[in-house]
Amino acid sequence: MVGVERNQTGVGLMKGNVMIELTINLKPCAKARPRVTRWGCYMPKAYNLWRAAFVAEVKRQWDQPPIDGAINVNIGFFCTSHRPDVDNSAGACLDALQDAGVFANDRAVKRLVAHIYEGKAYKEPYIQIRITPFLLD
Repeated sequence: MVGVERNQTGVGLMKGNVMIELTINLKPCAKARPRVTRWGCYMPKAYNLWRAAFVAEVKRQWDQPPIDGAINVNIGFFCTSHRPDVDNSAGACLDALQDAGVFANDRAVKRLVAHIYEGKAYKEPYIQIRITPFLLD
């Protein structure tokens, strides 16, 4: 991509208005709701496994300190079919990005754009994320 320098892991670093670009080779997942039982509250195992894999992949690609300041986040979900709502999938990604230390708190996200791209061309699902500084139009 024009205007993006790459570090050793291939992650786009800030040059111009691009801060970070990540490609996560995982199937999109919806943000899970906590399960409550008489013994306590927990998150579903499948969601925890997905989140751990997402965090590990982000940490493999992103080895910088957390981004400081207001940001835009653009997320593309690429898959053959997508069942969860786009907002729940985006929420899961934002939580995992925070867990991975990309930003300290998802309150820094001032603009969120998320798209679902479905089709037979996307046999291997993946998630593409671009984070840029938030600038007023």
